[in-house]
Amino acid sequence: MKFKLYLLTFIFMLSSAFVINAQQSDDSAESVNSVSRKNEKVVHAPASVTVIGSEEIENRPTTNVSQLLDRVVGISLEQHGANKYNVTMRSAASVKGTTTLFMLDGRIISEIGMNTFDAANSSLSGLDLDRIEVVRSSSSSTIYGPNSGIIHFMSKDPFSHPGTSVEISSGGRSNGNTLLGEGNWDTFSASVRHAAAKNDGKFGYKINVRYSEAGEFLRSDDNIAQNGGSQLLDKGDGFNADATLYFRPTANTHVSAQAGVTSFKGMSWSEIHGEASEKSIDHFFSANVKSGGLTAHYSYLLSEPAEGLFHVPGSLEYTENGFGSYYRATQDGGFSNKIDHDQHHTLIQYDYSLGEMDTNVSLGAEAKVATFNSHGGVLGDGSHEFRTTAGFFNSTSALHSKVDLILGGRYEQFGHINEAGFSYNAGLLIKPNSNSSIRISASQAARGDDVMALYQNHSLSPWGAAMTHVRGNVDQLTFNNPMVNWVPAISALQAAPGWYEGLGMSTTSLYMALVSGVLPGLAVNPTLNAIFGPNLPSIMTSPAFIGAVLSTNQIIDVDVLNPRGLNPTEKSTLATETTYELGYTLHTEKGFKLGIDVYNTSKENFVNIITVSSPASLPSSGASTLSNSVGAALGAAFGAQLPAAVLAGVQQIVGGAFAQAYGTLANVPLGMISPDQGPNNMLNLNLGYEMFGKIDYFGADVAVEYETSNNIHMYANYSWISQNQFTGGDLGESQLDTREYNLNLPISRLKAGLRFLPTEGVTAGISMRHQSAYGVGLGWYNGMVPERTVFDMNVGYKFNNNVHFDLNVTNLTGREYSTFPGMPELRTSAVASLRYTY
Repeated sequence: MKFKLYLLTFIFMLSSAFVINAQQSDDSAESVNSVSRKNEKVVHAPASVTVIGSEEIENRPTTNVSQLLDRVVGISLEQHGANKYNVTMRSAASVKGTTTLFMLDGRIISEIGMNTFDAANSSLSGLDLDRIEVVRSSSSSTIYGPNSGIIHFMSKDPFSHPGTSVEISSGGRSNGNTLLGEGNWDTFSASVRHAAAKNDGKFGYKINVRYSEAGEFLRSDDNIAQNGGSQLLDKGDGFNADATLYFRPTANTHVSAQAGVTSFKGMSWSEIHGEASEKSIDHFFSANVKSGGLTAHYSYLLSEPAEGLFHVPGSLEYTENGFGSYYRATQDGGFSNKIDHDQHHTLIQYDYSLGEMDTNVSLGAEAKVATFNSHGGVLGDGSHEFRTTAGFFNSTSALHSKVDLILGGRYEQFGHINEAGFSYNAGLLIKPNSNSSIRISASQAARGDDVMALYQNHSLSPWGAAMTHVRGNVDQLTFNNPMVNWVPAISALQAAPGWYEGLGMSTTSLYMALVSGVLPGLAVNPTLNAIFGPNLPSIMTSPAFIGAVLSTNQIIDVDVLNPRGLNPTEKSTLATETTYELGYTLHTEKGFKLGIDVYNTSKENFVNIITVSSPASLPSSGASTLSNSVGAALGAAFGAQLPAAVLAGVQQIVGGAFAQAYGTLANVPLGMISPDQGPNNMLNLNLGYEMFGKIDYFGADVAVEYETSNNIHMYANYSWISQNQFTGGDLGESQLDTREYNLNLPISRLKAGLRFLPTEGVTAGISMRHQSAYGVGLGWYNGMVPERTVFDMNVGYKFNNNVHFDLNVTNLTGREYSTFPGMPELRTSAVASLRYTY
């Protein structure tokens, strides 16, 4: 019923767009740079694009710029904590990773190789943001490398935006009581931006400084009891400072260079390792040149090492000089959660026109190199490299005055796994008029695994998984020389005669393991007493008899209990993502915008963590083998001394006793078969990664926006996917296959809102976000996410062009929910901001 109400609201807002008086606008001429790395009209861009302009950014101050994305169609914004967000577009949502590419003025601000982005630990400042360009579709993979979409933050330059701006924000969150309850109003941020340019417009500079701190949402007692861990770090903080120089010797040549530092202390989450306190200090530098058709870029980032390792379970104390640590890990086995890294990104692209053919062509080359070192942590010892080099092209050819052919290709060498992949994009852009377009496209992106899947190498014992080890897939885990690592009581017999190193157990070892338990029963057997008297125990444990047992030695093969058997894992290889898309964009001169995108996505050869080791057990049939072996040993020892009938009786009694004792061991996993790369001589479970499966699903994004003549903005959008959980046959595997793959996304998402943004006076906005229930499969954070609807609002006042006050309230009704099961419970939060520009 609620969903029908929301759908009716959506339809009403859509229909109202045609009956409210509209103002004239030149929005149809709005340009975008992020699709092809060159300027083109949004309405005629060869991909689905949303632009968040300066007007919305300035009228909605936030402590984390990720919040500005929550109204955009096709984006899933997962809030994990007070200041931690993860963004997903048209791909599987994760606790930490994302296939969305994030950039700031052309500089990649995602972690290369890790596929992570954290706006709280970046140089992003809402005070310096001019616009945000959101590109949906993996078709941009030919230009930028494998991604499921692009979010490009564009900052203000000093030529268009000189002066000094200061913004102070204060806020809090309702942690189980009122928003203004004791200790809840604990959010603070201060930002300063200063920019200036020479009168001739050739030289300019700007400086940004920002400090922020925020208390964390608490976990309920039930949450902690059900999901482990402890209460989280009570407060985090961040700092960044950067300076940018600009040089524009001519109208067509722009040069800029930026350097800065960011530091962050707060929470992070991981599906394998759980909650963690985190601290990092990063230094960065970038340089950009744009001259005519030439674009060149270089950037460097260094994450510095630090000292200190441990977090005390149950304690909120943070090691000020350390990396931070995992809350679910014990102190004795805990280790740092920080991975030091540095990354280089080099790009050169040249755009030119073939006038005779009415074709525009872009050619480019790109290199990305990153190194990682966890100092014995989750990546094991040593330094690990992630390296790709690529050459690419993109072309637009006018087949007709209203039809363009788009072609693109990218050849990329993934040096760290010694593989190469080709990504392509082909499409038709039909332009019925200057205000609309129809896109038909097919694209395929070749992508590799991230650093965690490649190089992870550590024990999970600190998390309570005793004797469990996880390894990445940069190399195979093989079973070329398989052997069973038995429980200590059995493995203690390795030094004794008859030990077998392969996939089985010798009858001699079994005899020696069982004889002490069998002898008491045999010693009181009347038949055996009549024959051997009290000497039977000493006879059966004598070197001579054990030698007889050894002479009749047989091997009992074990049962391999892992359904995948002892097959080696696949070495990391490239996955592919193929997308077919049909899109329609309309931007009228009266302020109405409509976007409709329908797409089909196929993913193949994705990676999943699996159990590689196999439990081993002795089969029931081994009882007769052991009985016959012991009987044969008795025959060898006493065949010449006892009549045949008596010997047969002795063999039956003694063999039967050992067979019965063996029965207590049969079909019980007493050993583990580890891969050649795993620890030996111990009961050890090895986890690894396997490439498997193929999934196919449909999706759709529909968005409408409307701006009236009196500065009222309305929007509504709806996103839908046909399927979000895949098992067995859905994956192209056997129906009996127990593996599964989750997109960790709802089937449907609806967003709608109203904003009033005058140039002076009262500003206001209210919005709604609704999503259906869905299942999640993310390590520690598994389960169902209930259906939810969240309302947000903001209200402010523009005193003049220089002073603006704003109050931004998230989750207005106080709906308690967690993005994923086991994460902090999000409630109402509010931030009040005062901005002054002079």
